[in-house]
Amino acid sequence: MTNQENHDMVNSGVWGKMRIVIGLALLAAISYEMGVGHARSERTTGEYSALRAQYDRIETENSALRAQYDRVLTEYSTSKTQYAQTLTKYSALMAEYERIEAQRTQCQPSISLREN
Repeated sequence: MTNQENHDMVNSGVWGKMRIVIGLALLAAISYEMGVGHARSERTTGEYSALRAQYDRIETENSALRAQYDRVLTEYSTSKTQYAQTLTKYSALMAEYERIEAQRTQCQPSISLREN
């Protein structure tokens, strides 16, 4: 073997080892980045699940409150109608009371405090 061939074998052996080391370093870096990305994804998925559960609870509460609001609104309408009817009856009774009081005061004889 010549000196040149010997030199080429050493160089190819060094370069071969360097290629393997560089390949392993790239593999380690890529694996690390994939692991970090997976962890971020897991965290994001966990946060999404928690927010989704909170949204579902709020949606359920909203439905219950909407039903309660509709019942209260119906009761309010009924109460308002009853109030108007009661106010009408009260006005009629007050007018009748005033009429009776007016008749009663007209029918009562005047009492004179002076004596002759």
